[in-house]
Amino acid sequence: MKPIYIECEYTIISKNMTLNADIDAIFYKKIGGLDIELTVSYQKDNVIAKVHGAKLEEVHIEELSNLRRFDGDKLSKNCRQLISDVFFEVRGFTQQVLALLKYHLNHNDIQEQLFSIKSELWGVTKDNLLELPSQHCISLSGDSICPLRDDTRDLIQLSIDNQVKPLLAMRHLHRAKSERSAHHKWIDATIAAELAVKEVLSRARPDLEILLLDMPSPPLPKLYGKILKEYLGEETPYKRAIENGVQIRNKLVHRHDSPKIDMQKATDYVKDIERAIFHLLTLLYPSDQLIKQTYARAML
Repeated sequence: MKPIYIECEYTIISKNMTLNADIDAIFYKKIGGLDIELTVSYQKDNVIAKVHGAKLEEVHIEELSNLRRFDGDKLSKNCRQLISDVFFEVRGFTQQVLALLKYHLNHNDIQEQLFSIKSELWGVTKDNLLELPSQHCISLSGDSICPLRDDTRDLIQLSIDNQVKPLLAMRHLHRAKSERSAHHKWIDATIAAELAVKEVLSRARPDLEILLLDMPSPPLPKLYGKILKEYLGEETPYKRAIENGVQIRNKLVHRHDSPKIDMQKATDYVKDIERAIFHLLTLLYPSDQLIKQTYARAML
């Protein structure tokens, strides 16, 4: 085993933190054989992490040295796991410190995502550092935006005339769509799904409202399944996605060791919830052309 040196720079995701600190603060943590030194600078909006005590087999050092920035897919499974474990601890410590600042010192300008990666470097010596080979990771999402034209203005006017009102749940849906944390994106999408089906059923059958709001609620898959079919004629086509989404949401909310959520998976889940909500609206307002067209665009 041969010692390696690691230095990382993370950007603090914040609005304006300079008023909240007079110093650059240094924090330390020992994790197994690793010694991590973390410098938080509000003046520079960054966190610098320096790691001593990491070691790799020479064969793995040679493997890393021969790869470029985005060649992480070419790493052997063993090498990738070993080096990833070290950087996982560094990111975890960074997250811990920034979360303490945000939640325990009320530095609320730090955003929920806390930080982004600017650079993660490694080397046999600190004077000759190389970028960590990383894998390509792309999250794709898309919205089909409809311009405001004469025809769409007319559709909106017809919706107004027909007493169509947007669901309050849409606020949570759109917060989920813009959320940069996969963890919170998933939770907000599930909240939107829960609020939407209760709101739609209450509008369709006002006599159900007290049961839906003041009594223990049936499981979400049942609301979107058997109950929706009973009162509005059909189940959601997205029942399986909702059932899986609720199971994951419960783990995220109720377990401190909740699973790590992939951003693309969370984005796809939000899209399924959007489709499920607009399907609800087609059942509630079956003659509204604007809702039909919006649902059709959501299906693209």
